[in-house]
Amino acid sequence: MELLSRADALAAFLPGDFSQPACPRCFASFADLLWSSDPSDIDRLLAVAHPFLNACVAIILKLSGNDIDNLRAALETSDATCIRAHAAPRTCLTEGRDAVHVIVDAACHSLGACFIRPTEGASDRANKARAAFESRGGHWPTSATQLFPDGEAIILRALVHWAGVLESGSPLHVIAGFTALAHPIVFSTIVRDRELHAALVAVILERLRTCELVSRAEFYGAVENRSPAFRACIQSILAVSMLLAVIQNGPDGGENDTLILLQPRAQEAFRTIVRALDFLEGTTGTGAYPLLAEVANRLQQLLKLPDSALPPAVRAHRLPDMNIIDMVIWVLALLREKRSRWCPGPGCGRFVHQLEPGAAMHPCAGCGIAHYCSRACERRDWEDGRHEKLCSIMSAIEQADVAFDAFQVYSREDRNLIVNFAVSHDVLSWELKERARHLLAPRVEITAFVIGGFFRGTRAD
Repeated sequence: MELLSRADALAAFLPGDFSQPACPRCFASFADLLWSSDPSDIDRLLAVAHPFLNACVAIILKLSGNDIDNLRAALETSDATCIRAHAAPRTCLTEGRDAVHVIVDAACHSLGACFIRPTEGASDRANKARAAFESRGGHWPTSATQLFPDGEAIILRALVHWAGVLESGSPLHVIAGFTALAHPIVFSTIVRDRELHAALVAVILERLRTCELVSRAEFYGAVENRSPAFRACIQSILAVSMLLAVIQNGPDGGENDTLILLQPRAQEAFRTIVRALDFLEGTTGTGAYPLLAEVANRLQQLLKLPDSALPPAVRAHRLPDMNIIDMVIWVLALLREKRSRWCPGPGCGRFVHQLEPGAAMHPCAGCGIAHYCSRACERRDWEDGRHEKLCSIMSAIEQADVAFDAFQVYSREDRNLIVNFAVSHDVLSWELKERARHLLAPRVEITAFVIGGFFRGTRAD
């Protein structure tokens, strides 16, 4: 198998001390080959090519350290070890580009292909088996230490650093892959680390701003006349869109996670995304426009800007309005079908995915909607929490032919209880929470409805 033999040959010279480095051109061409290979071949490679994948991660970490200048000098003064004959070693080492950038880009490009190109991409594998890229213990990661044994934020910081340096979007592809595989671990690591969070948002905005470097004349010109800057702009926007899509809609993604990510620079993010959408409106086939348009609509409502702040084409992607009963039914359906949950037991809050090894979340015997990590949590929620009252109400609403009729038979107090439960739950998007607040005020007091309340994982300061 050519892929495996080339991967093994490259891994033998990576990363080391770079006194006899692998040829960057060989490395880059192999990364390109991964992206064009049959997905089934990538499947076979992933099963046995752990030394190569480990070497790619080691390169990203090693070349992000303080000794990068020494390593660059070693790369530029050493003869490369070519695994494919194509030119004189010293010539093929740099080709006019920074040798470190070539090496790191190839490592990120290779990892990105391994996340995205198999017959089941990172999201599919996370959804179906939760076993891709097995941790050292041989099980799906249930902790940051398992996923990142060398430190949970180190590789993420390195990837964000290179996402701000390299022209390609490969580092963002790798971050998106990690997020798809283990969203609760990766996303919480990002939002809890102030510097990492700020750096990632800065990279996202800078990538979207690349559209400002393309002239309108070139934009509307013939496709064959479009410059490398135009293609780089499209690739940057696609990389950002992929990351935002995984954060928002990938396995275990929260309804408000995109807003949580962009909230520190929400005003700037809104303006930048609107400009990027204006750029994308004349392109076809990217798939980025609907995703970014949805994010723009959500930011517009979060910032309480007038509808006129968005072009009509962008407003067309706004989420449909719901009435209060629709929201209650929607939340109950989400809770029944959701495969990853936070235990609602008083004082618990444990996060469990149903396909994790040893996962023990079980539904309430009455309504089947609330899920608990233990019988003790279920008892506490029944005795000390509010589930005793909610249980029968949720069951009746779900089983009724006409939900409105079932809703109306309950007392005002009970109706307020189920509404408060639904509109304060974090499976409901922020926009619908806002709509509920306006629809209900002043008839129902929405508890736990504080603007920072849905930003779980963010800092109070």
